[in-house]
Amino acid sequence: MNFNYAVGTVTTHAHDFVRLLLHDVQSDRPLLADEEIDAFLVMRGLTANSDPLANLSACYSAAADAARSIEAKFASEAETEITDLGIVKQSAAQEYRRLATELEAKALTGAAPSFADPSLAIDHTARTPSGYPNDWVAGVDPVPGLS
Repeated sequence: MNFNYAVGTVTTHAHDFVRLLLHDVQSDRPLLADEEIDAFLVMRGLTANSDPLANLSACYSAAADAARSIEAKFASEAETEITDLGIVKQSAAQEYRRLATELEAKALTGAAPSFADPSLAIDHTARTPSGYPNDWVAGVDPVPGLS
């Protein structure tokens, strides 16, 4: 199982950012292989070297997908089992389910808000039937004659 993580590139490489979000940063006990994390990134349109700060929503979504995968691994194990990861309890599956839900919520709010300037949509050459300029914008300008 390949494992790479560098704390110095957490803000510049999506791969390391996802590992940090998953709390999968111990090389002696990796939860996912590098190839698995990279696959989750590819499914979200990213690569291991993508800028996580410019792609927050996709990184959070990839991390949520990875958390669901870890949850499934733990859920398929017995109530308590001694593995290479140490003693694993069934509550680990519940914790990764909670983490996945949290990451999915962050993915939805991770996109920067976009506020369109309604004045850009105005046709400044439009005229009313009587020849006056018609630059009134519904929902932005007060209704003529009612203000």
